[in-house]
Amino acid sequence: MAGNSTLLAAVLCASVSCSSFTLQAKTDFNVVGREMAGMLQNSHYARIQFNAELSEKILEDYLSDLDPARLYFTQQDITAFEKKYGRRLHELLIKGRCMEPANEIYKVYSQRVKERVQFAKNLLETAHFKFSSDEVVMRTRKDADWPASSQAAEEAWKLQIEEALLSEILRREAVKRLAEEQGKKNPLDGDKDPAEKIAQRYERFQLSIESADEEDVANYFLSAVAAAHDPHTDYMSSREMERFRSGMANSLVGIGALL
Repeated sequence: MAGNSTLLAAVLCASVSCSSFTLQAKTDFNVVGREMAGMLQNSHYARIQFNAELSEKILEDYLSDLDPARLYFTQQDITAFEKKYGRRLHELLIKGRCMEPANEIYKVYSQRVKERVQFAKNLLETAHFKFSSDEVVMRTRKDADWPASSQAAEEAWKLQIEEALLSEILRREAVKRLAEEQGKKNPLDGDKDPAEKIAQRYERFQLSIESADEEDVANYFLSAVAAAHDPHTDYMSSREMERFRSGMANSLVGIGALL
């Protein structure tokens, strides 16, 4: 545990150094990845070897972080990533080229998000859901198979959209019923149509994905590198570090103590 804490502190310090460096020049996250790889090899208590097996774990964690519900990537995408990078990510890290796979994979992810959100919006505009089938929606898909194709992904999305729409309708009915029981005005009067509301959520998510910069992508990827060594070891970008420091400054905790 002590080794873990030491490494985490070192990675945090590296993030702070990167933050200072950006005041004068753009941070090279390939260099950050190379330095982090060196710290993990030499300072982490687990002494995990940088080899093909570790590369496979890094790729698995990166893909899971981007698409935990396995609704965007297809098995075809995963197979292509594994073939190209599955056994050589550790080499690219050490050589200072880690952003090549990180950016390429994220670009595909962003494209899949765009495709799925457009599909969802079209479905919400044209489909007439009756909510009368006996179909079942998986509450968590972290252990589900990746969709075999885009068509299979869309089939999974139909169920997800139907469930989201039904949940929104039931939520509104519950709010309306409660307002009537209390003799109050329904706070949702004048709100957007349920289908529009769901479409808006997807649009906001797509915007957040497309607005990510290289620091965000590096944060996803290097966090996966750290997690591949140990679930309690993490990487913080300079942006995250600033949020962490702000959150810890003069913050009240549960017992009323000031940190």
